[in-house]
Amino acid sequence: SDLYPKIRCFQIFVMYLNPEDKVRESVINEMSVGFYWTPELVKSLTEYSSNRDRYPSIDTFYPNLIKFFRTYADSQFEEIDSIFTTEISK
Repeated sequence: SDLYPKIRCFQIFVMYLNPEDKVRESVINEMSVGFYWTPELVKSLTEYSSNRDRYPSIDTFYPNLIKFFRTYADSQFEEIDSIFTTEISK
């Protein structure tokens, strides 16, 4: 659903508001369950939090999040493709 990415981003933003040691722990936890993009997303959300005059709500920042995920996915294509094209040595 279209709502899930917004909820996920909100959860990560709330995580970002915690003390630094809690953020680090949360990022590690998120990565351990497959959300490998979490560190970069936290960095992206700092732009949102630092520019609230330009982004009064998360909805106004949402196009940046879409761009972030598209860019991240594009950067992963080569790595993903290599999984399916690598010959297994016997």
